[in-house]
Amino acid sequence: MTTQPVQQTKETPPPIQMLQIISGFWVARCVYVIAKLGIPDLIKDGSRTAEDLAAATGAHASSLFRVLRAMVPFGILTLDESNRFGITPLSETLRSDTAGSLRAFAMTELGEEHYPAWGELLYSVRTGGIAFDHAFGEPCWEFFAKHPENAQIFNDAMSGMTAQANEALHAAYDFAGIKTIMDVGGGHGGLITGILRRNPEMSGILFDSPQVIAARERTEKEFRALYEASGFQLTRVVPTQSPFSVIEGVRV
Repeated sequence: MTTQPVQQTKETPPPIQMLQIISGFWVARCVYVIAKLGIPDLIKDGSRTAEDLAAATGAHASSLFRVLRAMVPFGILTLDESNRFGITPLSETLRSDTAGSLRAFAMTELGEEHYPAWGELLYSVRTGGIAFDHAFGEPCWEFFAKHPENAQIFNDAMSGMTAQANEALHAAYDFAGIKTIMDVGGGHGGLITGILRRNPEMSGILFDSPQVIAARERTEKEFRALYEASGFQLTRVVPTQSPFSVIEGVRV
């Protein structure tokens, strides 16, 4: 595996730049593997060998070594003289025990559901059909309703993305003067909770499908200002008296 990070410089010929772009999915798939196996969690307290990590994850040692080594040039892992792999600021983002973790996002995007759906992009371009539906034989929300483990990963991924965007949102927008706010398709409620914590005089409504609403336990303190949690179908309009709405992006 010889792919290198894309560096858009005048010295890099266009064919080399294109080769780097084309081979970029190799790196992405390696990120999926280390996220899926929980490698960053296993090395957070110290570097470990591929053999040790393979034993901990049920992987093939020499194959795992190649994947881990491929992450080193990109700054995702370190490799010392004793062939022990260590964590970096980049792989810290894939730990499952950190706020705003991107582990679930790496899993859902690069291996669980979205990766196969992206494989059907040409189908969508040619027919106008939905790639996910073609890949899995049903719409994504029906798929998630039948596969709660996949749905949990997806919802955790959305929560992680929301946590990364919260600070930028509050820096860019002043919510003062809004009495009631509604988050449509708000998942675990990370976005609306962040808004309400900074605006204690505000009330909030979290709308999502029933299985999403029930998927995560919330403390009374965390959701003290969320006075209503209701399920809805994305395919129909839900009337509301809310004077202001926040719609968090969802993939269709």
